Amino acid sequence: MVVVVEEPYPTPKACALLLAVVFALEVSLGAVASLLPFIVSVYLMEWLLTFLPPLLLLLKHRVDVKEALGLRVAGFYPLLGVAAGIGVEFISLEIFSYMEQLLGPSPTAEFLESIFPSTWQELLLWILGIGVSAGICEEVLFRGFVHKALERYWSLPKALLASSLIFAAFHVDPWIFPVAFLVGLLSGYMLSRTGSLYVSIAVHSTANITNLLMNFLEINIEEPLWWLVLAVSGVVVLASVYVAGRASSTYTIHG
Repeated sequence: MVVVVEEPYPTPKACALLLAVVFALEVSLGAVASLLPFIVSVYLMEWLLTFLPPLLLLLKHRVDVKEALGLRVAGFYPLLGVAAGIGVEFISLEIFSYMEQLLGPSPTAEFLESIFPSTWQELLLWILGIGVSAGICEEVLFRGFVHKALERYWSLPKALLASSLIFAAFHVDPWIFPVAFLVGLLSGYMLSRTGSLYVSIAVHSTANITNLLMNFLEINIEEPLWWLVLAVSGVVVLASVYVAGRASSTYTIHG
């Protein structure tokens, strides 16, 4: 008698297939979405093209969605994710500044600056779209589905590196690539150590919201103080990673 042992789903192959489908959808339908107001297209792209496909696949294969994505209560750890998100955003600003020195002005940044909200009401729509929606939808796909799947089959460092590179590549923007890679590394690590997707969502959403608020308030920090803020942010991120590393996860991390 031959016993067939089913592989845990999703598999790396399923991840590759899903990512290919999502990318094709975003490229093909992105042109149509671009005809809509920017923030409307953000909501549509995030919820319909980023969030929905992995959810439908999990439901189709009758997988426990909460368990598969890591939707578990994490105590105070989401607050740790908020602190890490603020810290990593300040570091990301410095990285982005360096990329502009290296490559010149970012076309994406110039475009966003031209349509940036001028009222708190407009800003709220952006926060809910770029901050909250992107944080939830992209973390479900890249961390909950892809990273957790890869970690079941690969070592943590390999899964973390692969999922972060994929996440950065999906932004299709050389100026944003290193920033997205850093956010991916931190979010993935926090997910692995705490076992909760809510923590990685907190990191991602907080980083995006912090960026929006800083741009809206037009914060101008003098150079010496900027480096102080950068140093403090680095300490915040390292402290967050350290505490997360001591967190007890309810599943085994393969190394």
